[in-house]
Amino acid sequence: REVLRTQGRTAIVLVPEIALTSQTVDRFRGAFGNDVAVLHSGLSDGERFDAWQALRRGERRIAVGARSALFAPLERVGVVIVDEEHESSYKQSETPRYHAREAAIVRARAEGALVVLGSATPSLESWERADRGQAVRLTLPDRAAGAQLPPVQLVDMRSAVKEALASRAPQAPYDPLLRVFSPVLLAAIESRLTRGEQSLLLLNRRGFAAFVQCHGCGDVQVCPHCSISLTYHRVPESLVCHYCQHHADVPSSCARCGHATLQRRGLGTQQVEKLVAERFPEARIARMDVDTTSGKWAHTQILDRVGRQEVDILLGTQMIAKGLDFPNVTLVGVVDADTGLNLPDFRASERTFQLLSQVAGRAGRGPKGGEVIVQTRMPQAHAVTHALTHDFVGFVHEELGARRHPAYPPFVHLANVMVSGVHQGATAAAATAAAEWVTQLMRRQGLRDLVLVGPAPCPIDRIKDRWRWHFLLKSSQPRLMTRVARYVAERCPVPADSGLRLVVDRDPVSLL
Repeated sequence: REVLRTQGRTAIVLVPEIALTSQTVDRFRGAFGNDVAVLHSGLSDGERFDAWQALRRGERRIAVGARSALFAPLERVGVVIVDEEHESSYKQSETPRYHAREAAIVRARAEGALVVLGSATPSLESWERADRGQAVRLTLPDRAAGAQLPPVQLVDMRSAVKEALASRAPQAPYDPLLRVFSPVLLAAIESRLTRGEQSLLLLNRRGFAAFVQCHGCGDVQVCPHCSISLTYHRVPESLVCHYCQHHADVPSSCARCGHATLQRRGLGTQQVEKLVAERFPEARIARMDVDTTSGKWAHTQILDRVGRQEVDILLGTQMIAKGLDFPNVTLVGVVDADTGLNLPDFRASERTFQLLSQVAGRAGRGPKGGEVIVQTRMPQAHAVTHALTHDFVGFVHEELGARRHPAYPPFVHLANVMVSGVHQGATAAAATAAAEWVTQLMRRQGLRDLVLVGPAPCPIDRIKDRWRWHFLLKSSQPRLMTRVARYVAERCPVPADSGLRLVVDRDPVSLL
């Protein structure tokens, strides 16, 4: 308000997900009326053009949207707000590669504007930036309207499943619900249905089952184009690769041994939806994941139903974990807190803590209060233990200690140099040669504050028929990293006639 009305300047507001746009726009339009224009990829070309022109002509002075809204044609920008600044979706993973949070700082510096990085669980880079005096840390210790943070209860599913199975009657049929939901969480959901309150269930894995496996020989159905198992989707029934979108029919028998029994392993949102609907047939359930929100305005339609209390249980992936404000949601259940903990990425614990903390914040936002139930098989993980007590500072101190040796961000800057190609041997040889070329460059130039790690196959070493190898460059000097990364991208020799590509990703958010 100060920027727009007193200073006569403009503003940019970034949100990490299209799903959050509608609620954010409603709040800003409630305060600033028709001064708000919306920019995101869910709009048609015509709608984006109209919004762009309105901003360029000065008819709208606030641009709200996902990361591309940062480039809105506003003049005299006075403030850039990056909501949920820790979110990895602010990183553009394809050319042109940029991180909207860092680009926001650059644009604000050029415009003489203020940058506000908002988050209940800031990225370690932003936290360390404040510690170094490069940003001012402002804390909001109390929730809005005096609300209290909800208590969090941990359920160790290792013992909960054993106890539930042991307590069955001898002749009772097996109930698959026992391996997915603890009695504590089921009772909590039932009590909310009885009281007319709403529940939110998080499982950060879409589909019905993680993979299909032969009961005879153990063979798993994998994508023919990627080094990843195919995910079983029940509606419509098919096997899907979540990287290249390859679809395959579900086989009736194993292609390797001919065994007729194929088992579905792992858990996805479709399966949880089915189990909940069978256990609570009277409940009105909405599922929110990539499969249910691909249509235009699908996010808004689902969330509007929740807001009108036409949904008793909202089930979804990480897109329901942040920014949503529904006072009648008094229960948050995390079906499986471990889905991202063991990924081969140095940010795995940080992302898990952020996800658990953010989804816990969806409960108790109204006068009825709330509670959070977290199911896990790794109760000792520090990302889980600190999330139980909403202890962000404690998590930061422990996680920063693990990032010092070996050094990872925020103590060093990274560049992920990836070589890809259609032939596995040629790709490995090219990556090895590229790493040796960079090593020789470091020796010639005496670059002692630059460390090369690798080369090695990427954790997912084949995507869309291209084999992938990479090596990391580390440096505590950002300017040195910028110069070297640019030099490597422009001059590192890679045989063009072999279909090989070299990509330099500066400050990657994921190493998968």
